[in-house]
Amino acid sequence: MSRGTSSALIALLLMAVLTSKAFEVEDIVPGHQVAAQIGEDLELRCRTTGCDSPTFSWRTQLDFPLGANVSQQGSSSVLTMKVGFENEHEYLCNTRCGEVRKQQRVQIDIYSFPSDPAIEISQPLVLGEPATITCRVPKVYPADRLEIYLEIEGEVPRVTDFFREPLIKSVETKSASMTFTPSEEDNGRKITCRAKLPIDEMEFEPKERKTTQILQVNYAPRLPDFSILPAASVKEGETVTLQCFAKGNPAAKVTIRKKSTSEEVVLDGKDGVVHIARATPDDAGDYECEAENEFGKVKRAETLSVEYGPRNTRIVAVPSSTVKEGDTITLTCSTNGSPTPKVFWKKHLLGGGSRLVLEGATLTIKAVQAEAMGLYECEAVNAAGKESRTVEIIVQVLSPSTPEMSHSTPELSPTAPELSPSTIELSTTAPELSPSSPELSPSTPELTHRNEAVTEVEDFTIKSTTYNTQHQVTDSKGDDPEKETSLATNGRIFTTYTASRNNTITYTVKVDDVGNSTEEDKIVIDRLDYVTPVIIAVSSLATAAGPMAALLIYIFRKAKINGSYSLVNSLKPKV
Repeated sequence: MSRGTSSALIALLLMAVLTSKAFEVEDIVPGHQVAAQIGEDLELRCRTTGCDSPTFSWRTQLDFPLGANVSQQGSSSVLTMKVGFENEHEYLCNTRCGEVRKQQRVQIDIYSFPSDPAIEISQPLVLGEPATITCRVPKVYPADRLEIYLEIEGEVPRVTDFFREPLIKSVETKSASMTFTPSEEDNGRKITCRAKLPIDEMEFEPKERKTTQILQVNYAPRLPDFSILPAASVKEGETVTLQCFAKGNPAAKVTIRKKSTSEEVVLDGKDGVVHIARATPDDAGDYECEAENEFGKVKRAETLSVEYGPRNTRIVAVPSSTVKEGDTITLTCSTNGSPTPKVFWKKHLLGGGSRLVLEGATLTIKAVQAEAMGLYECEAVNAAGKESRTVEIIVQVLSPSTPEMSHSTPELSPTAPELSPSTIELSTTAPELSPSSPELSPSTPELTHRNEAVTEVEDFTIKSTTYNTQHQVTDSKGDDPEKETSLATNGRIFTTYTASRNNTITYTVKVDDVGNSTEEDKIVIDRLDYVTPVIIAVSSLATAAGPMAALLIYIFRKAKINGSYSLVNSLKPKV
């Protein structure tokens, strides 16, 4: 071999040695062992150094189909695949630079754990009704390594594993279930499903997933909390607030109504609250709160009382407030008020004040006597006030012992007839007639009664009796025109009068046909607090013969001159 040939050979050998030392294959990215999730894209990169134009080839260990795409980018080769069961192999990356060959290996392990578990409830949770809660884990591989933990907040988790199940070469959806009967306390609690895929020989994340859900326990509204503020009983004019709250899920719709026998009125309120600015008696009554949702409804009633003083008090007398002696009279007092007023009957006393007669609404007086006459007061009383009404009982007293004047001239009695303490009797007697009396005129009869004071007399009667007809005597109380009574003759007529509170009664006697003059008598009643009944019997004397008229005129004049008799003196004991 020549020297030149030898030098060239040495140079080629040296170059080959130098070149072989520079050509290398780096580790396959992402590594020698890759955990790839089924369904995801995986990219394996094989890269060389020290070679300008390397060549690449990929194959599986057992020459299974690649199931992937190969591309070369300069000194790198990329294997791209959609991971499936067919990719669970060992892959080889073969490279060559000239006569030099290099190789790298990568193991692909596959799994599937793509999403968080789902919590499913067989039906809406209803209080007291059993339901099934399921934790479902979709697309799991290998499912035999899966563990499911299902727990309700505050309770021990329930664990389900699948170790004993055979391995199936596919992704599976696994689930764990529990039967659950919710209580009211479960509403708002957390339920959690945790799924684990603990494959220690594979590196991937996450190996645990979980889902948490808030329990919604549905139930019909509970008995409403219905309150009336400030209290169920208020005074008229106070502000009242009606509040109604009912616990339920979903939230209950609350309606407040005022109930009555004829209708129900829905009140205008918001969030179960109704305001009454100023309570009146019309606001009193029964109120109802109704709470309703899709699972049922409940009701509750409360009563509002509005206190107010007695009003519209009235008295009814049966048969009348004026009765005859011996009859029965019933007085009934009716009133309104809240609380229900108590009723008291009182009788006014002569000296002032009153005395209690009866507690109750109805006062019945049987066999009425003259002493029952007077002013009666019905007083209605409750906590909010009181109200009174009065009624006057008038008793018509018939006296059979009234003295009468005969047609003949009676003799003058030196003394007045004896009277009972409750009777004043006025009798007209005829004194001796004096024909020479210049003041007498048949056409001007006069009767004058001197003013007298009567003390502590409850009832008194003025009685007068005349005969014949065609005369009219009018007897009236001057201080009370409404009490004026016209009395016809032809018999006795007894009329009861009651004195006014000024303790003075004026009686006017007018005699027609005998003369057109009028005389007045005043009776002053001392220390009387209410009206004193007076019975007057008046009859008129018809025009008679001249002597009879003269006799009457003489009597009237003598009465005027002599002052008649004293009512007080007539009551004094005779000695």
